[in-house]
Amino acid sequence: MEEIEIINQIDYFVNKGLIGVYFLGIGLDCLTSKPEIFTALIIERELIDILKWSEFVDSFEGRRFEVEFSPQQLLKNIRGEKIMPAAAACMHLAKKHFEILSTSSSPVS
Repeated sequence: MEEIEIINQIDYFVNKGLIGVYFLGIGLDCLTSKPEIFTALIIERELIDILKWSEFVDSFEGRRFEVEFSPQQLLKNIRGEKIMPAAAACMHLAKKHFEILSTSSSPVS
């Protein structure tokens, strides 16, 4: 699946309210002072199967994996040894706002 096709599919389902896009905040990397934009893209498991997004491949940025979206799983990931500070901060914000993220189907534009 080509990258532009995936982007078009994401855009379509965001506009239909089936994928939630959330802005969680902005942070600064403590070593480089590089800004980090914290976002969450909430996709229902069934939609991933339909769109065959499981065909995503691993890259230099990491590997593709699926996890349960729960406060307990977020906490487990935050405490993981191989997590970058920006990712931990993003997951902390997702945990803090879990109720909103898990119940809202309205995308943020």
